[in-house]
Amino acid sequence: MSLTTIILFFIYMLGLGYGVTRIFKVDEGKDPVERWVIRLGIGLAVFILLGVLFSLLHIPLNWWLFLLATVVVVGIAWYREKPKFGIKLTSKSMYSGIMLIIFIFSMYMYLGGAHAYPYLEDDDPWSHALGTAYIATEKSVIEPKRPEVYFQYFDPYPPGYDLIMAMLYQTAGDMYFTLKFFNALFVSLGALFFYFFARRFMNNSKKALFAAFCLAMIPAFLSHFIWAISLSV
Repeated sequence: MSLTTIILFFIYMLGLGYGVTRIFKVDEGKDPVERWVIRLGIGLAVFILLGVLFSLLHIPLNWWLFLLATVVVVGIAWYREKPKFGIKLTSKSMYSGIMLIIFIFSMYMYLGGAHAYPYLEDDDPWSHALGTAYIATEKSVIEPKRPEVYFQYFDPYPPGYDLIMAMLYQTAGDMYFTLKFFNALFVSLGALFFYFFARRFMNNSKKALFAAFCLAMIPAFLSHFIWAISLSV
């Protein structure tokens, strides 16, 4: 089920991101790589908002609910504007391609580190595993109102981190794989998102690529595995 979960992750995020950007006419740029990376990032944000909204409405959080929401959002976008297929590369696409190579290298590095041993690190990962298991089982991001504090990071940290992990865990069925793989993915995506931010901020692909390369190569960049900061970036 691990491969299925990875495929579902990209369906959720790219589908929600595509639908929202098309419905609200978001400027995604002309570079096809940038366009889909932006959609992925927006999809992550929309996924979290949907999860919180569902919980506030007391709708149980099930993975198929998010899949259904994705289909609905994409359907609305296609109804309002017929999709255009095809890829048209631009002068910036070469730099985006290099950045994708850096992303793949970063992903390989972080996955290798995370799977170098079978267990989780002390403290944070176990706390997130507890929160992930609670949301996946109770199907809500709302904590039980008790004097005891069971979930250290529900309130001070983004609840969306455990929320996303919980929905992925429902289909993967493997807590270690879910936390290790998708946390490494979030960390690597952080450098990729930063590149496109820097490119728009400086209006220079070469400078943005150099900046993103430096960020990805810094040993301390999110090297503390499995915590919500990787999603915050």
